[in-house]
Amino acid sequence: MKAEAVIHNRLTTFAGVTALILQRTYPVALPQDSIYPCIVYRRVESNRVRGVYQDPGYAYSKIQVTAFAKTFDDLKDLAEQVRLALERFGSALTGTTIAGVLVYDIVMGSEADSYEPALDVYAHSIDFEVLHAE
Repeated sequence: MKAEAVIHNRLTTFAGVTALILQRTYPVALPQDSIYPCIVYRRVESNRVRGVYQDPGYAYSKIQVTAFAKTFDDLKDLAEQVRLALERFGSALTGTTIAGVLVYDIVMGSEADSYEPALDVYAHSIDFEVLHAE
């Protein structure tokens, strides 16, 4: 839950994202009758860093962030703001926490575009790997 809290906090406080979607950022799934554009985030993988004699208390969590929009141009604008909000974001150098979590780094992974015919919306998914304290 720590990595998800960081992602949610960052996306709902980053001006470039909120200018496009206000607070329409949801965990795991879109709500019924969603207003677009919006974002869904979900954890897809977690691994704890292992030490030789004891674990150092860090974890890598892969969080998939999917932007949804009615037009492809709106989708690309939102996806770019998501990237700017999250890529290489961290708080460990300043010692501050985000949503109560010390974040060392957020690294962007793969991206993919798709179209959801049942919803008549475009989607853009980005995987982010969050290195954070446990």
